[in-house]
Amino acid sequence: ADTEGPTAEESSAPSFLTSKSTGTVLDSSEYSHRVEITIDNTNSSEQLKDFPLLITIPAASSIHSDVISANGHDIRFTDTDFGYQLYHEIEYYADSQNSYTWVRIPRLLENSAENKIYMYYGKSGAVSASDPENTFSSDIFERVYHFNDTFLGAIGETAFDSAGTENIPTVFGSDITSTTGLIAGGINAASKDAGFSSTMTSQSKLQGTISMLIRMNS
Repeated sequence: ADTEGPTAEESSAPSFLTSKSTGTVLDSSEYSHRVEITIDNTNSSEQLKDFPLLITIPAASSIHSDVISANGHDIRFTDTDFGYQLYHEIEYYADSQNSYTWVRIPRLLENSAENKIYMYYGKSGAVSASDPENTFSSDIFERVYHFNDTFLGAIGETAFDSAGTENIPTVFGSDITSTTGLIAGGINAASKDAGFSSTMTSQSKLQGTISMLIRMNS
């Protein structure tokens, strides 16, 4: 296993990294495994900042056999230059199943296939470092719903907001139930009269982008 990790003096790290990461250098010697992840941004002419990147560990990946925690609590991510831990949110982790983690990347260089981060794992007794609110910062995102909650078809059920803005949507109609989504869990609205309702808390974010993954039944 590759157990050598990046090291650096904290004072030598650029300000964009120390302000947008956890600000803590990972002690890589505590982890038995490390993999390098290369991010291809050649199709973008713009530099991306604070980009939430989805990392998928396929069900058949050998990584699962070396992740010690059943919930993926020993998984960490760092930059490759200075070893600062990157904010991440584990959306779903289970051994021998497709597992999904969102990682906040401080900067992705434009027109580059050489953006890299490290993923560490294999530490006994590690506690969770999953941090939804800093992965999807509320100064960028108005709200982020993964819909991994358990929905039983009851009016008034709520969904968790990873951005931490307390924009908690409430189910109306009694036809919302949990289902398997493209990324981990999802919801099934069995009728046009079922859905979620919530209010905007920031007038400054009335202009923006909404992204959703939806499958329409005929």
